[in-house]
Amino acid sequence: MLGVRPLRARDTGSPALCAQVLVYPVIDGTARFPSWEENAEGYLITAAAIGWFWEQYLATLEDAENPYASPAKAKSLAGLPPTLMLVNEYEVTRDECLNYGRMLTEQGVPVQVELYSGLVHGVYWMTGAVPRSAELHSAVVEFLGKQFAR
Repeated sequence: MLGVRPLRARDTGSPALCAQVLVYPVIDGTARFPSWEENAEGYLITAAAIGWFWEQYLATLEDAENPYASPAKAKSLAGLPPTLMLVNEYEVTRDECLNYGRMLTEQGVPVQVELYSGLVHGVYWMTGAVPRSAELHSAVVEFLGKQFAR
């Protein structure tokens, strides 16, 4: 969740966000859903690598409990902006993303979860090698176009 943190923006009132796009994010640094084991190896990025990146992201391991780092730990997600979440089938964080989409919906946040079958982590940036990456880019453009038009 790089850049502006939607929960912090909501809590402080600035900046005002009209949308958020999450590209196969880590939503809860402590969660271990089945996809962590199912896709642990063999799909470009390993569960161990995701764990290592997560550790680099945090100042301390205790920060994984902070909802500004792990939004799934927030007491409330209400008031977050409309959300597009791109999730790939062969992604370590697939199940936690799908769970977060359900959490957002349950708390009244408009959310669009796009699950891409057959794709792996990193495909968003592989436009030259994986033609289907255009599907993800198109979803982002369409979603943001609608949000900015509001």
